[in-house]
Amino acid sequence: MIPLTAAPLVVYATRDDVGRLLYLRGLYAVNAPETAELPGPTAAAVAERAALRSRGVPVLVYHGIGRGVTDTDDARYVVSRERFAEQMRSLRGAGYEPIALGQLARYLRTGDASFLPPKPVVVTFDDGRADAMLQVDRVLRDTGMTAVMFVTGERVESGGLTYVDWADLKQYAESGRWEVASHSYDLHDVRNRDGSRLSSLTDWEPGEPLGAYRERLVADLDRNQEALLQRLGVEPAAFAYPYGDAGQHARAGAAAVLRQALDDRFDLAFAHESERGWHNALPGDDLLAVARLPVEGWSGLELLDRLDAAGALSDAIYAERALEYDFSDAELAAAAQAVRCVESPGRELVKRRRDLGKRKLVALTFD
Repeated sequence: MIPLTAAPLVVYATRDDVGRLLYLRGLYAVNAPETAELPGPTAAAVAERAALRSRGVPVLVYHGIGRGVTDTDDARYVVSRERFAEQMRSLRGAGYEPIALGQLARYLRTGDASFLPPKPVVVTFDDGRADAMLQVDRVLRDTGMTAVMFVTGERVESGGLTYVDWADLKQYAESGRWEVASHSYDLHDVRNRDGSRLSSLTDWEPGEPLGAYRERLVADLDRNQEALLQRLGVEPAAFAYPYGDAGQHARAGAAAVLRQALDDRFDLAFAHESERGWHNALPGDDLLAVARLPVEGWSGLELLDRLDAAGALSDAIYAERALEYDFSDAELAAAAQAVRCVESPGRELVKRRRDLGKRKLVALTFD
């Protein structure tokens, strides 16, 4: 029986988010819970997936771990530690191996998968939440997985309990289990503008000159890069849009400014993508809009089902882009020679719209 004097502490530690986090800090400082193995039948069902292969690299995104709501105020994106551990065990049991962002960028740029494991995956987290890093780190260690944390600098520096501080973040990064990337410094709140929800990253305010918005944006991105370099000794080459907002609903011109600023600083930028239509990251994708699947509290097998569906779609897209075809030098030379036919006698090259006159022409293309 719990003494009456201890009852308030128990309630605080179990029902209040901050109290729960304080309890977890104490628990993990003494003895972090071990990561449970998959039950026998589940492990066998997972192992049956190991031979399945698909094109591309699935990229997953998590937010909170354990309890409470995320900064999206959507409890679907809070996954229990037990469920997260089951998902990581299932990924490993099905043959998935984690890769770093640099490997992903190289694959997407070149199409060369020879340096990747047979079934690569990228696991990402946003914000630098303490509940995530504290509980996930032991799971990563026990399962041989790694993860990427997209850090919001101001929240790390805030001194609050909800987010890790620089000292903790440096320790995590040095473990080899965590890669650190950028999530803006302080442009991470949500604003309602003309009926649309925008992140402050893309909110070009009415009356604000476009040049002033650009300066404000660039200053924030550079401040986060400088903080990560000075505090952790890393210069991230990847960025994640807060709330997945790449400027889809921003004022005309803001998205272009944001894209140029990111292109000048990063190799990759990550958005969110709903499960419907989501596919693995593939060569030919927009490097500044790589889609991530927000993971919910699915079982390990349910997660694998979603990855299998994404893999089937990825294979179709890969074939559609003719990425599986290795053109020989002779074929490329023949194609280049064939293009010259437009300049042969009796043929005319249309160079600009006014050359068309009253003719109606159509161009058919294949990729």
